[in-house]
Amino acid sequence: MTYPTYPVDPELVRAALEKVLYRDARYTVTAGELIEHLLAAGIGVYAGGGTPREWLCGELPRDLDVFVDRDLETVHQLLRRAWPGIDPARRPRPHGYVLIWGDGGESEVEIAILRSWRDIRNHDAFTTRFPPRSSLVENAQLMDFSVNAFYYDFRKRVALDPLRCGLGDLRGKILRLVTHPEALASIHSTTLRVAQFLCRGYTATAETLAYVEREADRDLLGMGRRLWSWIPVHVVGTGVDLDEFRRRLEPWLRTAEARRLFARVMADLCGVTAGPRSVRGPGELVR
Repeated sequence: MTYPTYPVDPELVRAALEKVLYRDARYTVTAGELIEHLLAAGIGVYAGGGTPREWLCGELPRDLDVFVDRDLETVHQLLRRAWPGIDPARRPRPHGYVLIWGDGGESEVEIAILRSWRDIRNHDAFTTRFPPRSSLVENAQLMDFSVNAFYYDFRKRVALDPLRCGLGDLRGKILRLVTHPEALASIHSTTLRVAQFLCRGYTATAETLAYVEREADRDLLGMGRRLWSWIPVHVVGTGVDLDEFRRRLEPWLRTAEARRLFARVMADLCGVTAGPRSVRGPGELVR
């Protein structure tokens, strides 16, 4: 299928691919070498999520997130054969569609399979074991916003816009929900993501605002205990001011139960009066 394509500064891509993922006395493995091994095996490899978005903005992304059109067992075995005697890989999620390879922290790459909303079982994307797919459109419909639904094709060396609306929204900083309804009904982080991006200066579409007005309580209560770990990573950890995030999200909460939960999370994360700079360490956020 043909998608709109956009050029990306090759120097930005080169800088990301030079990142060292693993180093010891025998090997120094860069992200570029890992991706070349996958491409040589005939695997489709794409950067996704915030990575191509930042490249299109002329910026260096913090992370390199990669999608492949092959099962992760094949990918894992290929990487083990490429660098015998080491195996810096882990699968952090029980549903098995993500493989993280590298020394850890910034020295790692997240490899995920391309997925489809059609495979969601029991209306629960969080517990579904997805098989690998090849459709960029259907994988994009598992993303949240159009500005996060770009892909960079490492073989063709261009950015792709499968949903055909991302570049205009990126230029205008428009926050447009693109998640397929089947996936949207089974995900509970969407309202939090909307608040996060509003803090970054995006403007939500009427449809996006209608969603949070309708589903904010459901999303917050559905996140439950995960709020204590999600907010430090995705809000504080990305430079978003915690107090502004609170001000954005609070007016959407309608039920007393949702308001109590959010107040408790905020009190735990920054103290009742201390303000956003007193966020506690991750070890104190386990619930």
